Amino acid sequence: MAKQSTRQSDSPSANAEYRLVLNKAGLIPASGILWSPLLDPVMHAVGGSGVGVGIAFGDCSDEARDGKAVMDAFQIRSMTEYLTTQPAVRKAIEAALDHHRQDWKLAKLGAGADAWKSVMVATLVLEALEEDDQPAAKPPTVRSQFKVMLGPREPGNRAVRPWTDGHQRIAQFRNGQLVDLLTEG
Repeated sequence: MAKQSTRQSDSPSANAEYRLVLNKAGLIPASGILWSPLLDPVMHAVGGSGVGVGIAFGDCSDEARDGKAVMDAFQIRSMTEYLTTQPAVRKAIEAALDHHRQDWKLAKLGAGADAWKSVMVATLVLEALEEDDQPAAKPPTVRSQFKVMLGPREPGNRAVRPWTDGHQRIAQFRNGQLVDLLTEG
């Protein structure tokens, strides 16, 4: 995840829905920090600049290959859906983590909302919509998709880590619905 700045200029103004602060261009995927008062402070890191989350995005366009940070309308729509549906995203992740806790017998992972005591959203991943994701000659069926990378709230503290395998959990959303919760790697 990108280093979070605590400079006041990096935080969203009181009137902004969000502010995206990008790292240096040339990295694929592009990355940065998304700051927004719409982000749920229970799920995300809270610092001197407000509530923020690492963000990664990109595509395979010529512009991206030339080192430019590229975010298309689909990715912006996906980011906006993530921001404006925080309660539903939180509820879906909590339910998925409950099943994960039971299936993997994770004693240190709390149930329901208590999961956020040891877990946090590490990164929001916004991938470009690939042509294979949309049926040809049909109206778009995928209006948004994003991945929520979940990691331990205190990665260096083994005593409170919710899982010990060192892998992030990935909650995949499409059209506002949780599709799957996967283990990275």
